[in-house]
Amino acid sequence: MGISWNQERTQVINENAAVRAASGCVRIRCDSTVKAGKTICSDWIDTGLGAGFAVVETALLDENGFDSVAKGPYLIFGRPDFFENSKFGPTVPDVRAAVSYDTDSGKFRLALRFKDSFERGEFSIHWTAMRVEKSESATSGEEDFLFYIVNPPKTLHPGWHYTLKTNRSDDSVILWSVGEGCGTIDASGDYQAPDAAGMYEVAARLAGTEHTATCYIIVRE
Repeated sequence: MGISWNQERTQVINENAAVRAASGCVRIRCDSTVKAGKTICSDWIDTGLGAGFAVVETALLDENGFDSVAKGPYLIFGRPDFFENSKFGPTVPDVRAAVSYDTDSGKFRLALRFKDSFERGEFSIHWTAMRVEKSESATSGEEDFLFYIVNPPKTLHPGWHYTLKTNRSDDSVILWSVGEGCGTIDASGDYQAPDAAGMYEVAARLAGTEHTATCYIIVRE
């Protein structure tokens, strides 16, 4: 099976800001039919952000999708099959994406799994990477303060466990909490989803401060 990956562009933005960001587009060409359930992996893709922890978000680029209000191109985050039987008709293959990010180099690998078989053709994945920078302009010796949850999951199944972290987890005490009926979470950030499907809020507070961060977790079968 012939599959080729082409990194079409990479652009670093917010070069001097507290949060650096980069974006790019990867075009995947399949010269033969890809079977349902097949997983393919890219070579290393350089974000240009250098060493450090980063968050990478991916989306399918639908250049020919149709909508009764506005025509594309569109970026589809998550699962294209959610738009089935709607007024919006995606024209991209239904694939699931995962990213493995190397914090030493600022490069990542992209893995794609095809939900359905895909006839030969091309499609594109758009990606955005963000990394927190230390402030060089602070006169007090302190960096610009940012506090956030770095790895919120896209979805979890009922009862599943998932360990959450913040950008301060390695050197600070984090106080985790959830609302009533939103599952459970312990002091290490180990979250267990509730038995019922829904969207649930998880909160983190930096001990000894008023700094808080939240994320929302979707639980479904």
